Amino acid sequence: SLKLSQGDTDIGAVTRDDVARTCAELLGRPSAALDSTFEITGDASGMSTGNWDEVLGALKSDREVKSPVEEALGFNPFDPSSTAEFVQKLVGSGGNTSNP
Repeated sequence: SLKLSQGDTDIGAVTRDDVARTCAELLGRPSAALDSTFEITGDASGMSTGNWDEVLGALKSDREVKSPVEEALGFNPFDPSSTAEFVQKLVGSGGNTSNP
C-alpha cells in the first residue's frame, strides 16, 4: 500500500504510475496538502477514496515538521527567514553559535 511520510524519514521506491495517481488525487483536493511536503513510497493501486482522505488528512504543515537536517543545524536551511535569522546570530556572535 501507498505510504506518505514527512521529515525525510522514509526510504523506498515508487512507480511513475503511483506518482501520477497521487498527483491526480491531490488535484481533486487542492487544500489537502497545502503547505505540506511529503515523501511517497509503496503502491497506490489499493487506495480508495476513503484511504486518500485519511492519508492526506493526516499530513502536517511544513511548519509542524522538522527534517533531520533542520534538527542537526538548529534551523531550516530552506526557509529564507530562518536562514537569515541564523546568519544574523552568527555574525552578531562572532561566529560562535553556541552562545547567541
